[in-house]
Amino acid sequence: MQSTALTPPTLDALLLTTCDMQGGRTDELLRLLDSISQQVQVDGVRVVHYVLLQRADPQAAALPTDWVQHDLRFLSLPGRVSLSRARNLMLHQVELDGVLSSARWLAFPDDDAWYPPGFIRRITTLFLSAPHVGMATCQYASAPTAVAATPNSGAFEVLTSSAEFVRTVSSNTLFLRADIARSVGFFDERLGVGAPINGGEDLDFALRAFTLNTGKTLISRLPLVGHRDRQVWIRSTYFGGSLFALARAARGDTRLWWPFVRKMLVGIFLFAKGELKPPQLMASIRCALKGFAHRTPLVEEITAP
Repeated sequence: MQSTALTPPTLDALLLTTCDMQGGRTDELLRLLDSISQQVQVDGVRVVHYVLLQRADPQAAALPTDWVQHDLRFLSLPGRVSLSRARNLMLHQVELDGVLSSARWLAFPDDDAWYPPGFIRRITTLFLSAPHVGMATCQYASAPTAVAATPNSGAFEVLTSSAEFVRTVSSNTLFLRADIARSVGFFDERLGVGAPINGGEDLDFALRAFTLNTGKTLISRLPLVGHRDRQVWIRSTYFGGSLFALARAARGDTRLWWPFVRKMLVGIFLFAKGELKPPQLMASIRCALKGFAHRTPLVEEITAP
Protein backbone atom coordinates (compact mmCIF):
# COMPACT_ATOMS: atom_id res chain seq x y z
CA MET A 1 0.00 0.00 0.00
CA GLN A 2 1.39 3.39 -0.95
CA SER A 3 1.79 6.07 1.65
CA THR A 4 -0.86 8.74 1.33
CA ALA A 5 1.84 11.28 2.14
CA LEU A 6 3.28 10.78 -1.35
CA THR A 7 0.08 11.66 -3.18
CA PRO A 8 -2.16 13.64 -0.84
CA PRO A 9 -5.86 13.31 -1.74
CA THR A 10 -7.69 16.42 -2.83
CA LEU A 11 -10.88 15.28 -1.10
CA ASP A 12 -11.75 13.25 1.97
CA ALA A 13 -14.83 11.16 1.24
CA LEU A 14 -16.34 9.83 -1.97
CA LEU A 15 -19.91 8.67 -1.37
CA LEU A 16 -22.11 6.67 -3.75
CA THR A 17 -25.89 6.43 -3.26
CA THR A 18 -28.77 5.26 -5.43
CA CYS A 19 -32.45 6.14 -5.01
CA ASP A 20 -35.61 4.88 -6.70
CA MET A 21 -37.50 8.11 -7.33
CA GLN A 22 -40.80 6.21 -7.36
CA GLY A 23 -39.98 4.30 -4.19
CA GLY A 24 -41.22 6.91 -1.73
CA ARG A 25 -37.88 7.67 -0.08
CA THR A 26 -37.16 11.15 -1.38
CA ASP A 27 -37.47 12.65 2.10
CA GLU A 28 -34.95 10.15 3.44
CA LEU A 29 -32.54 11.01 0.63
CA LEU A 30 -32.81 14.70 1.51
CA ARG A 31 -32.08 13.80 5.15
CA LEU A 32 -28.88 12.05 4.05
CA LEU A 33 -27.84 15.05 1.94
CA ASP A 34 -28.54 17.37 4.84
CA SER A 35 -26.47 15.28 7.28
CA ILE A 36 -23.51 15.42 4.88
CA SER A 37 -23.86 19.11 4.06
CA GLN A 38 -23.96 20.09 7.72
CA GLN A 39 -20.67 18.30 8.34
CA VAL A 40 -19.07 19.90 5.29
CA GLN A 41 -20.09 23.29 6.65
CA VAL A 42 -19.17 22.68 10.31
CA ASP A 43 -16.11 20.42 10.03
CA GLY A 44 -14.66 21.53 6.72
CA VAL A 45 -14.52 17.98 5.33
CA ARG A 46 -14.23 17.62 1.58
CA VAL A 47 -16.91 15.38 0.06
CA VAL A 48 -18.00 14.38 -3.44
CA HIS A 49 -21.34 12.58 -3.47
CA TYR A 50 -22.70 10.77 -6.53
CA VAL A 51 -26.42 9.96 -6.46
CA LEU A 52 -27.93 7.72 -9.12
CA LEU A 53 -31.65 8.43 -9.46
CA GLN A 54 -33.59 5.48 -10.87
CA ARG A 55 -37.00 5.70 -12.56
CA ALA A 56 -36.39 9.42 -12.74
CA ASP A 57 -38.22 11.73 -15.12
CA PRO A 58 -36.82 15.27 -15.54
CA GLN A 59 -39.15 16.65 -12.87
CA ALA A 60 -38.22 13.99 -10.34
CA ALA A 61 -34.53 14.51 -10.99
CA ALA A 62 -34.81 18.20 -10.21
CA LEU A 63 -34.66 17.84 -6.42
CA PRO A 64 -34.51 21.04 -4.34
CA THR A 65 -30.79 20.91 -3.56
CA ASP A 66 -29.68 24.51 -3.92
CA TRP A 67 -28.97 24.48 -0.16
CA VAL A 68 -26.49 21.58 -0.40
CA GLN A 69 -22.98 22.50 0.75
CA HIS A 70 -21.02 19.58 -0.69
CA ASP A 71 -20.16 18.56 -4.25
CA LEU A 72 -23.31 16.69 -5.26
CA ARG A 73 -23.43 15.00 -8.67
CA PHE A 74 -26.65 13.45 -9.96
CA LEU A 75 -26.85 10.64 -12.49
CA SER A 76 -30.23 9.36 -13.69
CA LEU A 77 -31.86 6.38 -15.35
CA PRO A 78 -35.38 6.20 -16.82
CA GLY A 79 -35.71 2.60 -15.66
CA ARG A 80 -34.66 0.52 -12.71
CA VAL A 81 -31.59 -1.70 -12.29
CA SER A 82 -30.33 -3.95 -9.52
CA LEU A 83 -28.52 -2.46 -6.56
CA SER A 84 -25.22 -4.00 -7.63
CA ARG A 85 -25.64 -2.68 -11.17
CA ALA A 86 -26.47 0.81 -9.89
CA ARG A 87 -23.32 0.91 -7.79
CA ASN A 88 -21.24 -0.34 -10.69
CA LEU A 89 -22.56 2.42 -12.92
CA MET A 90 -21.47 4.96 -10.33
CA LEU A 91 -18.08 3.31 -9.83
CA HIS A 92 -17.56 3.42 -13.57
CA GLN A 93 -18.46 7.11 -13.67
CA VAL A 94 -16.19 8.12 -10.79
CA GLU A 95 -13.29 6.42 -12.55
CA LEU A 96 -14.10 8.28 -15.75
CA ASP A 97 -14.20 11.51 -13.77
CA GLY A 98 -10.93 10.71 -11.99
CA VAL A 99 -12.54 11.23 -8.59
CA LEU A 100 -11.66 7.93 -6.91
CA SER A 101 -7.96 8.60 -7.31
CA SER A 102 -8.46 11.93 -5.52
CA ALA A 103 -10.36 10.52 -2.54
CA ARG A 104 -9.08 9.35 0.82
CA TRP A 105 -11.95 6.91 1.43
CA LEU A 106 -15.09 5.52 -0.19
CA ALA A 107 -18.51 4.53 1.20
CA PHE A 108 -21.93 3.45 -0.11
CA PRO A 109 -24.64 5.02 2.10
CA ASP A 110 -28.22 3.97 1.30
CA ASP A 111 -30.70 6.70 0.50
CA ASP A 112 -32.36 6.13 3.90
CA ALA A 113 -29.13 6.27 5.91
CA TRP A 114 -27.54 9.35 7.48
CA TYR A 115 -24.34 10.37 9.25
CA PRO A 116 -24.50 11.85 12.78
CA PRO A 117 -22.53 15.06 13.44
CA GLY A 118 -18.76 14.65 13.28
CA PHE A 119 -18.85 11.21 11.69
CA ILE A 120 -17.27 12.03 8.32
CA ARG A 121 -14.44 13.86 10.04
CA ARG A 122 -13.94 10.91 12.40
CA ILE A 123 -13.58 8.40 9.55
CA THR A 124 -11.28 10.79 7.71
CA THR A 125 -9.14 11.06 10.85
CA LEU A 126 -8.86 7.26 11.01
CA PHE A 127 -7.41 7.00 7.53
CA LEU A 128 -5.34 10.17 7.79
CA SER A 129 -3.68 9.28 11.08
CA ALA A 130 -3.11 5.59 10.29
CA PRO A 131 -1.91 4.91 6.72
CA HIS A 132 -1.70 1.19 7.56
CA VAL A 133 -5.49 1.02 8.00
CA GLY A 134 -7.24 -0.21 4.87
CA MET A 135 -10.85 -0.35 5.98
CA ALA A 136 -13.23 0.27 8.87
CA THR A 137 -16.73 -0.76 9.90
CA CYS A 138 -19.24 -0.20 12.69
CA GLN A 139 -22.82 -0.87 13.69
CA TYR A 140 -25.87 1.15 12.59
CA ALA A 141 -29.15 2.02 14.32
CA SER A 142 -32.18 4.26 14.07
CA ALA A 143 -30.78 6.16 17.07
CA PRO A 144 -27.04 6.27 16.31
CA THR A 145 -24.37 7.20 18.81
CA ALA A 146 -22.53 10.46 18.18
CA VAL A 147 -18.78 10.05 18.00
CA ALA A 148 -16.27 12.76 18.86
CA ALA A 149 -14.03 13.68 15.94
CA THR A 150 -10.78 13.17 17.85
CA PRO A 151 -8.07 10.55 17.35
CA ASN A 152 -8.42 9.25 20.92
CA SER A 153 -12.20 8.88 21.05
CA GLY A 154 -11.79 5.14 21.54
CA ALA A 155 -14.75 4.21 19.37
CA PHE A 156 -12.66 2.13 16.97
CA GLU A 157 -10.20 -0.68 17.65
CA VAL A 158 -8.27 -3.18 15.55
CA LEU A 159 -10.41 -6.08 14.31
CA THR A 160 -9.31 -9.45 15.65
CA SER A 161 -12.20 -11.66 14.51
CA SER A 162 -13.22 -12.27 10.91
CA ALA A 163 -16.55 -13.62 12.19
CA GLU A 164 -17.25 -10.31 13.93
CA PHE A 165 -16.48 -8.47 10.71
CA VAL A 166 -19.04 -10.59 8.85
CA ARG A 167 -21.67 -10.00 11.55
CA THR A 168 -21.08 -6.24 11.56
CA VAL A 169 -20.33 -5.00 8.06
CA SER A 170 -23.05 -3.71 5.74
CA SER A 171 -23.30 -1.41 2.75
CA ASN A 172 -23.94 1.48 5.14
CA THR A 173 -21.02 0.71 7.43
CA LEU A 174 -18.20 -0.22 5.05
CA PHE A 175 -15.50 2.44 4.75
CA LEU A 176 -12.63 1.68 2.38
CA ARG A 177 -9.37 3.43 1.69
CA ALA A 178 -9.64 4.50 -1.95
CA ASP A 179 -6.80 2.33 -3.23
CA ILE A 180 -8.36 -0.76 -1.61
CA ALA A 181 -11.68 0.05 -3.27
CA ARG A 182 -9.99 0.31 -6.65
CA SER A 183 -8.37 -3.09 -6.12
CA VAL A 184 -11.74 -4.69 -5.31
CA GLY A 185 -13.26 -3.42 -8.55
CA PHE A 186 -16.98 -3.81 -9.17
CA PHE A 187 -19.93 -5.43 -7.41
CA ASP A 188 -20.98 -8.90 -8.56
CA GLU A 189 -24.15 -8.39 -10.58
CA ARG A 190 -25.39 -11.88 -9.73
CA LEU A 191 -26.14 -10.45 -6.28
CA GLY A 192 -28.28 -7.73 -4.75
CA VAL A 193 -31.85 -6.49 -4.69
CA GLY A 194 -33.18 -6.81 -8.23
CA ALA A 195 -30.47 -9.32 -9.26
CA PRO A 196 -30.84 -13.10 -9.78
CA ILE A 197 -29.68 -13.74 -6.19
CA ASN A 198 -31.40 -11.43 -3.72
CA GLY A 199 -28.92 -9.65 -1.43
CA GLY A 200 -25.33 -10.41 -0.53
CA GLU A 201 -23.69 -7.89 -2.88
CA ASP A 202 -22.48 -5.68 -0.04
CA LEU A 203 -21.05 -8.61 1.95
CA ASP A 204 -19.37 -10.01 -1.16
CA PHE A 205 -17.73 -6.64 -1.92
CA ALA A 206 -16.67 -6.23 1.72
CA LEU A 207 -15.18 -9.74 1.89
CA ARG A 208 -13.19 -9.21 -1.28
CA ALA A 209 -11.85 -6.01 0.27
CA PHE A 210 -11.13 -7.88 3.51
CA THR A 211 -9.12 -10.49 1.60
CA LEU A 212 -7.15 -7.88 -0.37
CA ASN A 213 -6.46 -5.61 2.59
CA THR A 214 -2.85 -6.07 3.68
CA GLY A 215 -3.20 -3.47 6.43
CA LYS A 216 -5.42 -3.37 9.47
CA THR A 217 -9.21 -3.32 9.68
CA LEU A 218 -10.80 -1.17 12.38
CA ILE A 219 -14.16 -1.89 13.98
CA SER A 220 -16.50 -0.11 16.36
CA ARG A 221 -19.18 -1.98 18.23
CA LEU A 222 -21.16 1.24 18.56
CA PRO A 223 -23.97 2.19 16.14
CA LEU A 224 -22.28 5.21 14.57
CA VAL A 225 -24.36 5.37 11.36
CA GLY A 226 -28.03 6.21 11.19
CA HIS A 227 -30.32 3.70 9.47
CA ARG A 228 -33.50 1.86 10.33
CA ASP A 229 -32.86 -0.97 12.79
CA ARG A 230 -32.20 -4.49 11.54
CA GLN A 231 -35.41 -6.33 10.73
CA VAL A 232 -35.92 -10.02 11.50
CA TRP A 233 -37.12 -10.81 7.97
CA ILE A 234 -33.77 -9.72 6.52
CA ARG A 235 -32.07 -12.87 7.82
CA SER A 236 -34.07 -15.22 5.62
CA THR A 237 -34.66 -12.86 2.67
CA TYR A 238 -30.96 -12.27 2.01
CA PHE A 239 -29.63 -15.56 3.36
CA GLY A 240 -28.82 -17.07 -0.04
CA GLY A 241 -26.86 -14.04 -1.21
CA SER A 242 -24.86 -13.90 2.00
CA LEU A 243 -24.09 -17.63 1.76
CA PHE A 244 -22.87 -17.16 -1.81
CA ALA A 245 -20.54 -14.36 -0.69
CA LEU A 246 -19.15 -16.34 2.23
CA ALA A 247 -18.67 -19.50 0.18
CA ARG A 248 -16.63 -17.66 -2.44
CA ALA A 249 -14.57 -15.79 0.17
CA ALA A 250 -13.91 -18.91 2.26
CA ARG A 251 -12.60 -20.76 -0.80
CA GLY A 252 -9.71 -18.31 -1.02
CA ASP A 253 -9.18 -17.31 2.62
CA THR A 254 -9.04 -19.81 5.48
CA ARG A 255 -9.90 -17.05 7.97
CA LEU A 256 -13.42 -17.12 6.57
CA TRP A 257 -14.11 -20.83 6.88
CA TRP A 258 -15.62 -20.52 10.33
CA PRO A 259 -17.93 -17.60 9.36
CA PHE A 260 -19.10 -19.74 6.43
CA VAL A 261 -19.78 -22.75 8.67
CA ARG A 262 -21.48 -20.49 11.19
CA LYS A 263 -23.72 -19.13 8.44
CA MET A 264 -24.72 -22.66 7.50
CA LEU A 265 -25.61 -23.34 11.14
CA VAL A 266 -27.67 -20.14 11.20
CA GLY A 267 -29.52 -21.43 8.14
CA ILE A 268 -30.35 -24.68 9.95
CA PHE A 269 -31.58 -22.64 12.92
CA LEU A 270 -33.76 -20.44 10.70
CA PHE A 271 -35.14 -23.53 8.99
CA ALA A 272 -35.98 -25.11 12.37
CA LYS A 273 -37.79 -21.91 13.41
CA GLY A 274 -39.74 -21.80 10.16
CA GLU A 275 -38.18 -18.51 9.04
CA LEU A 276 -36.43 -20.27 6.17
CA LYS A 277 -38.78 -22.41 4.11
CA PRO A 278 -37.61 -25.63 2.40
CA PRO A 279 -37.44 -24.03 -1.08
CA GLN A 280 -35.41 -21.14 0.37
CA LEU A 281 -33.04 -23.53 2.11
CA MET A 282 -32.46 -25.52 -1.07
CA ALA A 283 -31.97 -22.35 -3.09
CA SER A 284 -29.46 -21.12 -0.50
CA ILE A 285 -27.47 -24.35 -0.74
CA ARG A 286 -27.37 -23.90 -4.51
CA CYS A 287 -26.14 -20.34 -3.91
CA ALA A 288 -23.30 -21.67 -1.76
CA LEU A 289 -22.28 -24.09 -4.52
CA LYS A 290 -22.32 -21.24 -7.04
CA GLY A 291 -20.18 -19.18 -4.68
CA PHE A 292 -17.57 -21.94 -4.56
CA ALA A 293 -17.68 -22.33 -8.34
CA HIS A 294 -17.59 -18.68 -9.46
CA ARG A 295 -14.43 -16.98 -8.26
CA THR A 296 -14.76 -14.01 -10.62
CA PRO A 297 -17.53 -11.42 -10.11
CA LEU A 298 -20.02 -11.09 -12.93
CA VAL A 299 -20.07 -7.56 -14.37
CA GLU A 300 -21.96 -6.77 -17.53
CA GLU A 301 -20.56 -4.20 -19.94
CA ILE A 302 -20.78 -0.79 -18.33
CA THR A 303 -21.40 2.55 -19.94
CA ALA A 304 -22.04 5.76 -18.06
CA PRO A 305 -25.73 6.34 -17.26
